[in-house]
Amino acid sequence: MPIPIKIVFSLVVLAVGVAGYYFLNWLGQGQGVSQYLALFLGVFAVISFWIFPEVVNKK
Repeated sequence: MPIPIKIVFSLVVLAVGVAGYYFLNWLGQGQGVSQYLALFLGVFAVISFWIFPEVVNKK
């Protein structure tokens, strides 16, 4: 996958993670671990997307 597409995808995933964090905070889940879990999963998804290679079917 081209680098510019990976960057845009990473920014979108991070934005969704941050939006989930603020949405859960707005709902009143601020004392729980769920908002931090949403933020962590967004960051973890981006890191794993950059670390693990893309699957290529070689014939």
